[in-house]
Amino acid sequence: EFLWIYGGDKYAGALLVMPPLITANMFQFIYTQYVNIEQFEKRVWLVALSTVVSAVINVGLNYLLIPVYGYEIASYTTLFGYMVMCFLNYISVRSMGMKRIYDNKFFVGILMSSTMICFLCLWLYNVPHIRYIIVVIYVCLLFFVLFKYRKFVLKILKKERE
Repeated sequence: EFLWIYGGDKYAGALLVMPPLITANMFQFIYTQYVNIEQFEKRVWLVALSTVVSAVINVGLNYLLIPVYGYEIASYTTLFGYMVMCFLNYISVRSMGMKRIYDNKFFVGILMSSTMICFLCLWLYNVPHIRYIIVVIYVCLLFFVLFKYRKFVLKILKKERE
C-alpha cells in the first residue's frame, strides 16, 4: 500500500522485489555483528573474503538467472548473497574460538522468521482481504500497546524535548 501511495502504478513492479530485499537487510544487520568482531580482532581479510565470495555468487546468479526470470530474480540473488555472507562471517568468528559471543539461536530465529514473513508477504499480495485484516489487527495491537504503556512513552517523549 505504501508503494502504491508513494509511487503510484508506475512502481507496481517493485512490489515483488521488496520483501526479499527487506529480508536481505535483516541478514545484513546480523552479519554486521560478526564483522564488528572480525574488525576488532584485526581479521579484516576475512571480511573481504566473505564479501568477494558473496559478490561473485550474486553476480554469477544474476548473470545466469536474470535472462530467464527477469529483473525480479535479482532481489532473490541479493538475498542469497547476504545469506552466504552472514554464514561465512559467522563461521569466521566461530573459527576464532568465539562460539558464544552472541545468542546465535536468537539470530537464527530472527532470520528464519524474517524469511518466512517475506514469503508470507508475497502470498498476501494476492489475498487483499486477509492482508487488510492483518493490518487492522496490527494497528489495533499497536494502539493497545501504546495505551498500556502510555506513561512510559510520554516519559520518553518528554526526555526527547529536553
